[in-house]
Amino acid sequence: MESHTNANALSAQLRATHRVAVLVAYAMGASLAAYAVVVEVLARAQQSSAPAVTEAFRWIFYGVAAMIVFATHVVHAVLAQGVRRAQPDERPAKLAAASLVTLGLAEAPAILGLVLYIVWRQHTDFYVLCAFSLYLIIRHFPRFAEWERLARPGT
Repeated sequence: MESHTNANALSAQLRATHRVAVLVAYAMGASLAAYAVVVEVLARAQQSSAPAVTEAFRWIFYGVAAMIVFATHVVHAVLAQGVRRAQPDERPAKLAAASLVTLGLAEAPAILGLVLYIVWRQHTDFYVLCAFSLYLIIRHFPRFAEWERLARPGT
């Protein structure tokens, strides 16, 4: 009876923690839209020409964004292993931490694109890097089925 009660409490804790992670993921997605609004407002407000971006900086930013795409997959996998090694009652918090770290990394390419736009007025680069972020947010969106699988004792 007590193990059934513990399992229900753990499931309720998992659902509540998952709900928070989902809200954070939606907020991260909304921030991408907010960045696009900022870019478009700045584009209409600033008529002065920006300094020419050197190709080296563009490639560095794209290289960093590509490394972030790879890093989010690696970090997510490593953190998922940490969840599996944790005690069952610690797993919801570990899953939330894994999601938040991964989602934080996922937003970074859009921020790089925003920097490219603010400094060098590179519209296309902003939207390409923002698309990287959108892909990562969708790819690492906290899915409850995965959380249940990772939180289950014995996995």
